Amino acid sequence: MKVKDIMSSPVYLIASNEPISRARNLMLKHGISRLVVIEKDMTKEATSRSPEVISVGVVTKTDISERLDQAEPKWRRRPIGNIPISVVMSSDAVTIYPDATTKQAAEILLENNISGLPVVRIKTDRNLIGIITKLDLIRYYSTLDDTTIVDDIMEQFFVTVHRHHSISHVIHEMKSNEVDKTVVVDDSNQPVGTITRTDLAMNKMTNPKG
Repeated sequence: MKVKDIMSSPVYLIASNEPISRARNLMLKHGISRLVVIEKDMTKEATSRSPEVISVGVVTKTDISERLDQAEPKWRRRPIGNIPISVVMSSDAVTIYPDATTKQAAEILLENNISGLPVVRIKTDRNLIGIITKLDLIRYYSTLDDTTIVDDIMEQFFVTVHRHHSISHVIHEMKSNEVDKTVVVDDSNQPVGTITRTDLAMNKMTNPKG
């Protein structure tokens, strides 16, 4: 199976000078976890089908949840939603070609510890035609006959945080342990919930050090 057969299209775009609040709104509206960042200003919502698109990076829920904790002091004085995308985005996104295989896509995602790959026509072409994510691969592989059981592939390592820990502590634990989710425990060390990067990114915090 080729990447072009299961990729998502169109790709939703955001300008580098737009605020994080707009990125959140687009992610929530379209049920997505990442946006491709472009240079030009936009007067209306744009996708990879829009003309003259030049991509300069990618912003994900992970970027929003993790990198705000490292933002320059001058940005920390602003409400998080007003911080421009350029502060938290990842530049020089790893890309893939439409004729690559799903196996190659999975290998690139694992090797780079990322969850999505913009799909471009040729190496020098930054005009997007789609994006392939871990979710796209999960959907594809779920249609195949497989006798694998949960116990064969589950990750036995997990990170816990106390329900009274700060958000900054949660972000630090996720980053240092390279996980996307933490288990929240109470004083008896019993699980009471989870926090994911999506929870952090979509939460309307006004102080990333809270």
